[in-house]
Amino acid sequence: MPREEFTEEVIILKIGQLREIDCWVRFLTPSRGILTAFAFGGYRSKRRFPGCLDILNQVLFKVVSNPTGKYLYLQEGTLLQRFPGITRSLNRLGMAVNCLKFIEAAHLGEDDSRAAFYLILKALQILDSDVFVPAAFPLLFRTRITVEYGYYPDILNCSLCGKKVKADSGSNFIFILREGRICCGDCFPAASSTGIRLGASSLLGLESIISGLPGSWVDESVYKKLDKKTMQVMDRFVQYHLGLVWEAGHFRQV
Repeated sequence: MPREEFTEEVIILKIGQLREIDCWVRFLTPSRGILTAFAFGGYRSKRRFPGCLDILNQVLFKVVSNPTGKYLYLQEGTLLQRFPGITRSLNRLGMAVNCLKFIEAAHLGEDDSRAAFYLILKALQILDSDVFVPAAFPLLFRTRITVEYGYYPDILNCSLCGKKVKADSGSNFIFILREGRICCGDCFPAASSTGIRLGASSLLGLESIISGLPGSWVDESVYKKLDKKTMQVMDRFVQYHLGLVWEAGHFRQV
């Protein structure tokens, strides 16, 4: 079997030690999903991996398979970007690690890699900057990834009568988690599922999250539209569709 060889930019998710100077590296790629490869001599070689082998780093790796194709190893790496602003803040580091752990737990495969890769890259760039970042940033990220994986709710129109959500519409809407849609209060008795009542301003704020990139989440005016109930809806939405809940420092399948 011929050896597989490729070069690709990655984001490092996790690193573990094998022996004194060897390690394994788990990383996300835009075209091949999440991979794990060995870096023989990785802890010592400053020529092959100069400043590369740390979680959060964006790196260009040259990857080769062994002759039987059973495992991959790293020949060399070039650092593309690190995020020192994240590591200087325990709060932002915690947010970044939460996002990485969610990607590792939720990732669906190669076909969904590109969007996930560039969303996490943009999220790291935001967390590395000096802009305002809401405490709910990891939850917004999880919601956006869930949407990217195909669970895009229609929350701007009543699914039964077509009534549009407008800023002055009040609180007369119900979000139906199971079906990823909303009903107005007049139609809800005819709907077959239970739901959570949300105001129009919350729905408009939620739509800006699920349709936008992380750069739009740092607008305080958008964040202020997301009340406690909206946060609960996002958390339950992710749990329902991806089956993941944050517990004791990791994501658990439910």
